[in-house]
Amino acid sequence: MCSLFCVNRVSVLQEHIFNVTKIPINKQVLLVSGGIALLPTQRVCAYPVGTDTNPIFLYNKQYYLHPGSTVPLDLMVLEDGPELSDLQDEVDEGLALGDSMNALVLRAHLAFRLCGMSQVALQACQRLVHEQHLQHQGFMIAIANMSLTVPGAKSKTEEFLTVLQEFLEKKPHYLQLIETLEEVEATLANIPLLPSLAKQVSQDPMTSISSCKDIEEQRDNMTLLDWLQARGSGDTVQQLSQTCMRDIQQFTEETVSNIQTPLTKLMVSFGDKNMRTIQGLPERFSGLDKLLNKLSCLVKEQGDLAEAMDMNSRKANMLGDTSILPDLCMSHRRQLIIMQRNHGKIMEINWRVDHAKREMIKILNGRLKWTYSVQCQMAALLEHTHMSSSGLATLKEKLNLVQQIHTVPRLYFTAVEEVVRRRKFSCTFLKWANGISSQLSSIHAAEVDKRELFQALFKDHILSSLFPGLQDFPPPFATQAPEPFDTKLPKLELDNVKMLNEDMIPDFSTPVSLPDFKALSQFFQSNCIISPKKPKEEECLLEEERAIEQPLESQPSGPELELINSLEYTENRVDCKEDEVSQLHQTKEQVQKFIATVRNDLGFVEGMPSQ
Repeated sequence: MCSLFCVNRVSVLQEHIFNVTKIPINKQVLLVSGGIALLPTQRVCAYPVGTDTNPIFLYNKQYYLHPGSTVPLDLMVLEDGPELSDLQDEVDEGLALGDSMNALVLRAHLAFRLCGMSQVALQACQRLVHEQHLQHQGFMIAIANMSLTVPGAKSKTEEFLTVLQEFLEKKPHYLQLIETLEEVEATLANIPLLPSLAKQVSQDPMTSISSCKDIEEQRDNMTLLDWLQARGSGDTVQQLSQTCMRDIQQFTEETVSNIQTPLTKLMVSFGDKNMRTIQGLPERFSGLDKLLNKLSCLVKEQGDLAEAMDMNSRKANMLGDTSILPDLCMSHRRQLIIMQRNHGKIMEINWRVDHAKREMIKILNGRLKWTYSVQCQMAALLEHTHMSSSGLATLKEKLNLVQQIHTVPRLYFTAVEEVVRRRKFSCTFLKWANGISSQLSSIHAAEVDKRELFQALFKDHILSSLFPGLQDFPPPFATQAPEPFDTKLPKLELDNVKMLNEDMIPDFSTPVSLPDFKALSQFFQSNCIISPKKPKEEECLLEEERAIEQPLESQPSGPELELINSLEYTENRVDCKEDEVSQLHQTKEQVQKFIATVRNDLGFVEGMPSQ
């Protein structure tokens, strides 16, 4: 049958079982080897089953819901062994017949009837024994399924108990947070929501539409408490406090006991070795096998006797000799008596095998009831654990919100300070980075142009082999300005920080600190690409470059060049004051006049005739 449903879902197979056996689908349990349960949404072919050696086992829950320990045989569909009549009257009539040819035929016909009934009994007994083996296999699969599910339920329950114990250890802390929530509420009612932040409230997906309208009306007078109550479900802080206080009282040590006690009972029932095994079952099956072997011998003997009687009657009928009838009839009477005795033994074996199956049903029914009760205990425990776990998870979410509300004032001020600091940093950084990239881009482009010009003249010259490496070009470094960042930050300025410090309630001990923007500016100025003091190697390169581009007499010496560069750098600083700039100009002019005087003196000395 399974081959017909292998491509269908298990639910289709269950409907077919209902149509045939009238077992409701919700009362069906389908298990396969290893204790694996067939899921209604899966296809039958997903499980390696459906063969004679690995069948699907059907369990009817109605059997195990029946009150009492007796087997509800009225609910069962049993295939008992055949109804074997003893044929005693027919045998007596056959034995009483006289010595005639007709009597031989009747006795032979009666012998074949006894032989046929023995063969039917053998087939029935073999089927009944095989069914007992399958029943035992089905019981072991039910035990295997229980061994798969109960440890998992135990693990989940113990995991929840661990979480619950940790929660109970922190319960006093949570109670303190709930009890002091009203004080935090009063603090939040005195902290204003900055106007630039109020614009973000309507864009928050957690804010309801009705709250958005209220926010638009009182945007300039909103407090943190107003924003907090407009967000989410709209419950007030007081309602949140009452809900948490009510829910937290539901989790106590008694809650742990209400879960631990059923878990202990479940594990005790699960570990009952007397119910998990059937004592004397190997001996029972060995005895049934012996009965089948004995039955097979009797069936063979019945067949041989019937065949002999039929052969003798046919032979006598062919010969037509009536003188042999008395001896032949006497022989048939003895053979018929033996077959009648064997038939009695066959009937006894058939009854014993049928009775053994009924005993097996009673034994397995009691144990399967125990299995079902363990599964019911496990289901009830898992349901209780799941409900408690869901309730605890919901409570933890509310308590997490309570903890966040406690940190709202401090984090609010810290966030305002952080936004102001970041806006100043990003602005200063982008200016510095743009200047750096612009200068480095110009330097890089100029160097590349010079190298390309030189390479165009020197590339194919015969001297190129003496100067390897002249074809290299400097890699671009920091020549691209960075992309703007921190563009989504609220537009908060230093004035907002000062306003918070002025509007804060006196008893709140965490004023908003102003960022140190002076240190930030000094950092970028100290890391500028242009430095007033150059290394000696760079100074030599600059002097050589100026020597190439300027006439010799106009070149200042090394100390002179260092002094002029230092003055020019100082002059170009952005943060110099006007009076300092004018003083630097005067100093620069004096230095240039001094250099011109020294240069004229040197020229005069060089022009004098040598002695």
